[in-house]
Amino acid sequence: RIQSVTATPDLSTLLFAVGHGDNAQDGTSLLALPTTSLWENRHQLKPLTSEFAALSSLVTHLQDALDLAERHWSEGLRTLDIKLELLNNLLRDYACEASAREVFLSLVLSGVACPALNQYLSQNGSEPQQHNLFRLSKTIDDKAASVESLLREQVGRVAEMVVFHASKLRGLARMGDAYRAVGLSARALSSLVDAAVNLSLKAEEALRQVQE
Repeated sequence: RIQSVTATPDLSTLLFAVGHGDNAQDGTSLLALPTTSLWENRHQLKPLTSEFAALSSLVTHLQDALDLAERHWSEGLRTLDIKLELLNNLLRDYACEASAREVFLSLVLSGVACPALNQYLSQNGSEPQQHNLFRLSKTIDDKAASVESLLREQVGRVAEMVVFHASKLRGLARMGDAYRAVGLSARALSSLVDAAVNLSLKAEEALRQVQE
């Protein structure tokens, strides 16, 4: 990760401070790049600029979408945990290993209720309590729908776009020394392609789980 960029007083060299990790103790390296090489490789750098700009924007978008999906899901589960403490006690009485969260999500997503949950619902069958349970079910369903939309529209599709742009850059890196001279690495880009493909597959897997 580039931490800072400075130029020498005569502007002949750019100095990049590159961090080795997210923490300061991971260490940094100093990379010196003569500015003459930028001019000499200007024709190679031009197509790279737009591709890397697109990748940077897409990766930022992915991070924001994943954070938002995690927040929505956590909010729904936190509400569920608060409301279902009594159900946890019943599950222990039934020697059920599942949590209240798991059995209620099973009810919301599949319509299947375990014996402990059936008893919980019968003991709390007053109209106000049923209304509260309906509202809780609606909250969980809304959160699940929100996460589903984020996974489909903001994670899966954007990950596919990352694969597209990274594959284009990898193709340029494999064309010869011209692009390798400006630091384009086919190996590094292959790692990015693999990571984006895996993210897309994980998004599809998570989407199926939410839908089920």
